[in-house]
Amino acid sequence: MSEPLRVLFLGASYGVVLGMRVAAAGHRVVFVCREDEIRLIKAGGLALEVPARESPEHLLIEPGHCAFPPDASAPEAVEPHDFDLVCLAMQEPQYGAPGIRELIQRIALARVTCLSVMNMPLPPYLNGVVELDEAVQRKIFNDPGLWQQFDPALFSMASADPQATRRDLPGRLFVAVNLPTNFKVAPFRDHESQQLLERLSADIDLVRLPATGGLSHPRVRLRAHPSRFVPLAKWPMLITGNFRCMTGAAPRSIADAVMTDLALSRDLYEWVLDICLKLGAEETTMIPFDRYLDAARGLSLPSSVARGLFAGSTAVERIDFMVQAIAQRSGMSHPALDQIVANVSSTLEQNRR
Repeated sequence: MSEPLRVLFLGASYGVVLGMRVAAAGHRVVFVCREDEIRLIKAGGLALEVPARESPEHLLIEPGHCAFPPDASAPEAVEPHDFDLVCLAMQEPQYGAPGIRELIQRIALARVTCLSVMNMPLPPYLNGVVELDEAVQRKIFNDPGLWQQFDPALFSMASADPQATRRDLPGRLFVAVNLPTNFKVAPFRDHESQQLLERLSADIDLVRLPATGGLSHPRVRLRAHPSRFVPLAKWPMLITGNFRCMTGAAPRSIADAVMTDLALSRDLYEWVLDICLKLGAEETTMIPFDRYLDAARGLSLPSSVARGLFAGSTAVERIDFMVQAIAQRSGMSHPALDQIVANVSSTLEQNRR
């Protein structure tokens, strides 16, 4: 029997979605997170609620379902050489925080296989898809130099399609999946890293949990996808929905952002999709607007970027600016995206003041 893999997750909010699936599959998982989150995880308070595959009920994955209960650590205490895989599950600006920044540098030097489950494509992945000059990268990323020492062969990215919310419950770190799609991962160039990914995918598929009438497979799986462009499928969704949740008074839901002007939403979505196709994405890997619309109708909360801007964040993931910059290289522009970029930049400037 193979030894369990040792997997480090940076982030204990969205990271819990994949982290608990990995832990339930029999592997050792450690979360790097805040002190209050460390206490909850060490006390056994971590839980993931996810829909079942065979029925409409929801399943609960808790430490008791894991051969090795998940652990947690401060970034300063982590030795990257102790891990087989690092999963990046935080917002891009957070990686420059004290402690996290130094850990990222240690991970790069240790040459550990890395998988990003973020919305924002980081330079080790993005540079293999499109070349952007340094001046543009400095506007897109909080600190592009932080990623220079990563080996792109050991770095891949998933299309972060599953949607989840974190609920504040006493003594619990509780995350509930409300859109149970799969993590589709672009192939690693390194053969051993790709084998590790395929092993994790197979192990996660085997997990069954107690349910009404017997055992059931939880949804949200990890999929090794053949296309390196599969993470681009999220870009039209992010621009059409997530980045249009900001309003003058308060953030609106993703559903409202998309449904309020369907003609504009369709036009903007298909415009961003066309940019992805020009970069080399295959049409079969992209999500048509009508399929996205079906999912968006159920997204009743504002996006994290809108909530962050409204709450006073001074840095957010600039996927809007990235798409605009890539489009400009081909002489393309869209007034709705230009307005989004202007609004986000203005709000960030106000928050910084």
